[in-house]
Parts: sequence; C-alpha cells; structure tokens
Amino acid sequence: MNHTTLKLRMTPKIIFLSSFFLLSNFQLMLGSQPLEYEIVQFDYADVDMREQLCDMVDNDPQLADVLHFTEDSSMRDYLLGPDLEFRTQLLVCRSTDGLSKIYGFIMCSMHEIFMEFQSVGVVNCIAVGKEFRGHGIAQALLRAFEAMCCDNGIAQLLLYVAKNNDKAIRSYQFNGFSIAEDFIDEANDEIPMIKLLN
Repeated sequence: MNHTTLKLRMTPKIIFLSSFFLLSNFQLMLGSQPLEYEIVQFDYADVDMREQLCDMVDNDPQLADVLHFTEDSSMRDYLLGPDLEFRTQLLVCRSTDGLSKIYGFIMCSMHEIFMEFQSVGVVNCIAVGKEFRGHGIAQALLRAFEAMCCDNGIAQLLLYVAKNNDKAIRSYQFNGFSIAEDFIDEANDEIPMIKLLN
C-alpha cells in the first residue's frame, strides 16, 4: 500500500518516538508480548484503512459517543470528507507485521491562531481499540503529534477534557499538560488543558 505523505514535516524523530514506545512498563510487568507498531498519516484513499477505523468506532459505543457521532453522523461520513478548512490530520498507529492492523488514532490540527490561543496544536481526540489499551499507544500518538508540532514551529498543545474525567485529567497532567484556568468556561462540560512545547 502506498500512503500519502504528510503535508507537514515528519522527521526521524517521529520514527524514533514510535519505536521508543514499543515496550511499555505495563507490558514488561505483565510479561505480555510487546506490540510492534508504526505511526503514519491516515490515507483517505485507502479503503482498508478507512474500514478498520470505522469498525473500531462502530464496535465501541463509548468511543462513538466521545467522538460525538450520532445516528445522523458517523466516522464513515467524516472519513469520506476530510475537514480541509481546519487542516485536521489523522495519524494512525498500526502493526508492522504486514497486516497493518490499526491499534488507535489521533485527530489533530495545527493553527497559527485557534480561539484565544496562538501557535497551537489541537488534539481533537485520541482513541485506542479496546483490545490494545494499556500498551502505551495513546502516549505514542500524542508524542508523535507533539514532535510534528515542534518540527513545524508550534509553541503549545491544546486539548479539552470532560470536567468529571479525573482519570484522563491525571493522565494528561502526567504527560506535561496543565489546566488552563484562565480559559475555563463554567457553562462548558469540558476544560482546556495546555502543554508548552520546547
């Protein structure tokens, strides 16, 4: 399969980062077989890649809910019409065993200005298939996007998380994010979190 090249620069740093996360502490403690994977840009023309992502979302109602898909909108609708206006990117984490099984993905974009924020990479969603959670895939996807942002001169990352999702908030804080207190909207169910990039 030939996958399209990112319009944004992807450097050997991203290859290193995805290789770095092949073994997680969780896997070592459990003695489980490590997942070998790579992180690549989603190819909108690749039918197999599209169907794998759609199946992942269709088989996980919680994930569909997080992505705000309804009976009238679906992952398939989204993938058939990429949001070029806001330069939304999709990076996928997939196996390197020749089967190219997709383990997870990140929806993200880079902006000179986004709402009140300048020079920001926005994480719209990170999703990992149920059977592949606990293998460091979400962190690897986040780090790959972070490396892309650094390579493209982006100064900070932004994401929103549900106010009541303490586990996600702690996880993002562990990964260097902090709650952007000045931008919290009490009427909103989500809070912004920011990470400054070097």
